[in-house]
Amino acid sequence: MIGYWGYLQFETNDDWLQYPEKIERTVKGRWKTVYPADGGRPRRIFQGADVGTITFTMHLDQRFNSNIRDLLAQITIWVNTGYAQELVIGTKPFGWNKWVCVKAVEKFRDVLHHGVIMAADVEVTLEEY
Repeated sequence: MIGYWGYLQFETNDDWLQYPEKIERTVKGRWKTVYPADGGRPRRIFQGADVGTITFTMHLDQRFNSNIRDLLAQITIWVNTGYAQELVIGTKPFGWNKWVCVKAVEKFRDVLHHGVIMAADVEVTLEEY
């Protein structure tokens, strides 16, 4: 197993193919700009850490997943309800808090007759909760 977010597992083996690719983490700080009354140069004041963001593309294939359409529907529910879970990559929790899915972009690669999705990519954006 590569890792998991809640009960969404990232795993590849002979029977299962569900893995993230292009994992990108963004960390930011919060800054405030103060303009002095005497006309001097503005100063930046650090106000703490901002929420972290992780984006990745998840590859799904109907030959190795039980039902892609159900998984995509579940991810949509997680986005719409603010589902917060721990993100684990390898064996260690990632970040300091739980993570929520704020955006999911579904890209269907192969669709057969009657709307059967054979292969899809999902670009997922998680933010620290």
